[in-house]
Amino acid sequence: RWGGLAFLAVASHGLLDSLTDGGLGAALLWPFSNARLFAPVRPLPVSPIGAGMLSPRGLYVVGAELLAFIPFWAYALWPRGSARKR
Repeated sequence: RWGGLAFLAVASHGLLDSLTDGGLGAALLWPFSNARLFAPVRPLPVSPIGAGMLSPRGLYVVGAELLAFIPFWAYALWPRGSARKR
């Protein structure tokens, strides 16, 4: 189970990178192709690097990502009943 969750986390990274609005794109087909790809819809802004995250642009990006990922965090952290039934 944990291996599957780790695989999903790693696999989703490239897909999320392809949803950003800048950069070179994601090398989703590497090593078979050097093509850099973007998703047809790119709702996530590219974040500044380093201390730029403390700039107004960086704070905007943090807010945009927070809004984009709140549903996933809510689902992941929502309390559930015990998985084991005794």
